Amino acid sequence: MVETVRFNCELCMSMCGMIATVEDGRLVNVIGDREHPASAGYTCSKGRALPERHYGDQRLDFPRLHGERVTWDALLDDAAGRIQQLIAQGGPNSVAGYYATGQAFSGGAYPMLDLLEQLGSNQVYSPMTLDVAPRLRAAELVTGIPFLHPSWFPEEGPTLCVMLGTNPSTSGGWIGSARSNLPQRLRGFQARGGEVWVVDPRRTTSAERADRHVAPRPGTDIFLLAWLLRELLDEGYDAHEVASACDPADVERLRATVAPFTLDVVAARTDLAADDLIELLAAIRRHGKVVVLGGTCLGFQPEGVVAEWLALAIMIVTGSLDVEGGLKYLAADNGMLDGPAWAFHAPEDGSVSPGPASRPDLDGMLGQFPSVTLPDEIESGQVRALIVFGGSPLTSVPDPDRMRAALAKLDVLVVIDPFDVEMTKMATHAMPCAWVTERTSFIHEPLQGIDRSYLSPAVVPPGGERQQSWWIIAQLARRLGKDVLDGLDPDTSDDDTVVRHLARARADFAEEVFAGGSHGAPVPTGIGWVHEKMLPGGRWRLAPRVLLDRLTAALPQESGGLRLVAGRRMKSLNSRVYAQGSDEAPPIGISAAAARDHAITSGDLVRVSSASGAVEGRAEVDAALGDAAVYINHGWLEQNVNRIIDRMPDTLTLQPVFTGIPVTLERVEA
Repeated sequence: MVETVRFNCELCMSMCGMIATVEDGRLVNVIGDREHPASAGYTCSKGRALPERHYGDQRLDFPRLHGERVTWDALLDDAAGRIQQLIAQGGPNSVAGYYATGQAFSGGAYPMLDLLEQLGSNQVYSPMTLDVAPRLRAAELVTGIPFLHPSWFPEEGPTLCVMLGTNPSTSGGWIGSARSNLPQRLRGFQARGGEVWVVDPRRTTSAERADRHVAPRPGTDIFLLAWLLRELLDEGYDAHEVASACDPADVERLRATVAPFTLDVVAARTDLAADDLIELLAAIRRHGKVVVLGGTCLGFQPEGVVAEWLALAIMIVTGSLDVEGGLKYLAADNGMLDGPAWAFHAPEDGSVSPGPASRPDLDGMLGQFPSVTLPDEIESGQVRALIVFGGSPLTSVPDPDRMRAALAKLDVLVVIDPFDVEMTKMATHAMPCAWVTERTSFIHEPLQGIDRSYLSPAVVPPGGERQQSWWIIAQLARRLGKDVLDGLDPDTSDDDTVVRHLARARADFAEEVFAGGSHGAPVPTGIGWVHEKMLPGGRWRLAPRVLLDRLTAALPQESGGLRLVAGRRMKSLNSRVYAQGSDEAPPIGISAAAARDHAITSGDLVRVSSASGAVEGRAEVDAALGDAAVYINHGWLEQNVNRIIDRMPDTLTLQPVFTGIPVTLERVEA
C-alpha cells in the first residue's frame, strides 16, 4: 500500500512543507511540497535526509534504566519515586529542567514547563540564555516587551535589506525574518528592485548572492551601526516618526552618544573602506526605509545587546517599523490587535527574575536561570535531578568538561530524546520519544517571525517502544500527583487530540490552523497596532541609558588580533547532524593571512586558544574569510568550541560571548 502525507519539516525554524511517500507503513521518500504557500517546494539536505535518519542506527528505541532495557512502567515508577524522595529532602528546587529546540513543537514542551511549575521548581534552563537573550533584552528595553519583534517578508516592506550576523542561505531565517524558502524569496526581492547588503567577516553563500558584501573585523558591528545612526540623525531620518513616537530628550542623548563614532574612527575599528561605508549610508538614504536583519551571531558578540539595540534604533529613526511600507509586527492572536492596550511594560533598565542560589551575582531572566549556572547549581547541591528535553548542555554551554562532571553527580538524569546520543548514554533514565515524522505538531511562533501557523500530522507511527513526549511527561506527572494535560487521560488520549487541545490554549485562531493542516493559516497582523497599543506611552524607548553607557564604554576597547567567528552548517542544526555522512566535525576555517603568518596549510592539526581554554581540529584555509577571522562551527562534541568560551555571562543578558572573542592560533603535531 502506498500513500502520501503532507507535513512540515521541523529540523530548523523554516518549517518547510514536505510530501512523504509511505509504502506499507514505511517512510521511503520525502520531497518539497510545491503547493506550500510559504516554502513552495524548497528543501535542504537536512529535510531530504529525513527517511535515512528516521531509520538510522542512532534512534533510541527502548526505555533504559542505568543503561539497561526496562519497561515503561518500571522506568517511570523509578524516576517518579526518586524525584519524590529528592523533593522531600531538598525541596522542589532540587528538580530542574532543560528544554531546547529539538522538541519545541512536539506537544511536550508546555507540559514539561507546567510540570516544573506545579512541582514548585523555578529551576528552568534553556538556550534562551545561550542564543537569543540579547535580542529579547534589546526589544524589552526599547518597547517594554521582550517578545515584540518586527518581521520582514521580502514580498513587502522596505526595498533595502542589510544583513548582519546571519546567513539565511545556510541556516534559514531567524527572529525578525521570513523563514521558509528565504534564499529564493530574496532572489525575487532583488528581481523586483530590492537591494541586499551583507555585513559579514566571511563571504558566505548569502554574501555571494547579495548586491554588496563588506567584511568587517569580527565583533565590530556596533561601530558600523553607531556611525550609520550618527549620520542618519543628521540627514535621512523620518521626521514624523522621530517627532511623534520618540522622546526628544532620548533623541538628543542618542545624538550625543554616537557623535564620537566618526567615519575615520569607524573605518579604522572595522577595517572597512570609508568608501564602502559611505555607499551603504547612501543606499539607506536613497531607499528611505530599511530592514536591518540580524542573526544569532549579531547577539553572540561581546556587545551583542548593544548591536541589537542599534539595529532597532536605525529602523525606528528611518520610520521602518509598524507603518505602511515598513516591517510588520505579527500578533500571537487576534486579541493583541483588537484588545486593550498593553499594560505591563518592563522597567526602563530591564526586568529581572530571581537568580540561582549558587550565583548571587546573577539574576534570572523571564523566569529562567542562566544556562551557564547549571553546573554551579548541581555542584552546590541545589539541583539533584535534571530533566533534559530536546537539547544537549554538553554542546551548548561553556566549559563542557565541567558540565559533564556535574551531570555525572546528579542522582537523577532524565533524558527524553528521539536519538541515542551522548546525553542518553549518560542518563539514569533514558526515555525514547517520537521524532518529527512520528508526531502531530502545532507550529505557532508568530513573535519570532513565522507568518503562518501549521498543524503537521504524523507520517508514520512511532517505532520501537518510543512514546509521544507529552505522554512521557504526563505519565511522570501523574506519578508525582500532577496533571499537565488539563484533565485529559494520557492512557486513553491520542496524539492528535492532545496536540489540538494544547494548541487551542495558545492561539485563538487555532481552528483555522487545523483546517489548513501543513499549509496552515496566516498569523494575524496589521499596521499601527504596536504604536497604538504596545509602546509605553505610545513612544519607543529610543535611548536606554544602560545601553548608551555600554556603547560609550566600548569605544576605547581593543579589537585587534585574531577573533573567533561562530557558524552553522547546512547539514546540521546546533548539536544535531541530520544529513547522512556528515558526522565528522567540520574543519576549523582560517584566513589566508592567518595561514601565511602561522605557516599552516589545509589539513594541518591546529589549536585555537582563548583566555578560557583551547580546542583542536583540522585546519582549512578559507579564502572567504577576512584576515582577522577564525571560523569554528558550534554543536560538535569532540571539537567543542565551548572549551574556549568564557562561562561568565554578560550580566544584562545572562548570555556568554560566543563570537568576536580574541583567540590565538598555532599548528600542532598530530
